[in-house]
Amino acid sequence: MAQAHAPHEPAEVAAARRQELLRGRPFQAMAAAGNTLRALWDDKAGLLGLVIVAGLAWMAILAPLLAPHDPTAQSLRDRLLP
Repeated sequence: MAQAHAPHEPAEVAAARRQELLRGRPFQAMAAAGNTLRALWDDKAGLLGLVIVAGLAWMAILAPLLAPHDPTAQSLRDRLLP
């Protein structure tokens, strides 16, 4: 957590310090993601779970394209007529 700047510190210095803190965060997040992916690569069961969850998420996102018709709009009685 960032520390509050000293009361005698100019606003420009405090702003520069905040920018420096924010600059490192994306790189830390990317490093953490890389570490997570390396750990999942070693843990095959975890990797399989991630693939299954990612596949289900993609199916949910693409559901309107996979099944474009309304499931409640069908009538089996009319469908079985000769």
